[in-house]
Amino acid sequence: MTLFAQMSPQIPDLPAGPSLDHVRGPVTIPPYETWQYAVMILMALLIFALLSYLLYKFLARPKNHAPDAPIATYQKEIEALQLVDSNDPRSVTLLSQAVRRYIRSLYPQIPQGLTSSEFCQHIAVKVHIHAESREQLSALFRQLDQLKFAPQPKLEDRLPSLIQEANELVATIEANHLTNETESEDAPK
Repeated sequence: MTLFAQMSPQIPDLPAGPSLDHVRGPVTIPPYETWQYAVMILMALLIFALLSYLLYKFLARPKNHAPDAPIATYQKEIEALQLVDSNDPRSVTLLSQAVRRYIRSLYPQIPQGLTSSEFCQHIAVKVHIHAESREQLSALFRQLDQLKFAPQPKLEDRLPSLIQEANELVATIEANHLTNETESEDAPK
């Protein structure tokens, strides 16, 4: 015998264990516990609600539609202006802005932020509007500026006639603009 074999102690045998006759068969462990099922159902409901909301927002978004014609926008602004008190000094400013926006929508090369006289000068130089319409426009803006900057303007009498004058001027400019467009389309290229 070797020296190593003499020094190692002998390991005693294991005692007899319980009999396997009394052990129950394999235990089935569910893949998830009850609370985990509840969390999964709640998450699924949240995801469904989020997707439903996004679908609703997608379907309910405003449809892209063509912008209104400049004359229609001008007419809406004049209708809104007629709801304002005729003594309110803002009504003159609103009328001036409505005419400016209309002309600027027809001729986008006109910059914003010009005074009435600069606006008329720019139209005279850069925009092809008939001379008579330019003169009427300058006269209308002069009258509106006089009322805008007057200490206490009496607008009751003058505002309806100014609105009528602006409407006639816009109708003339619209007719001239449409005539110019059809002439430019008919011109040989």
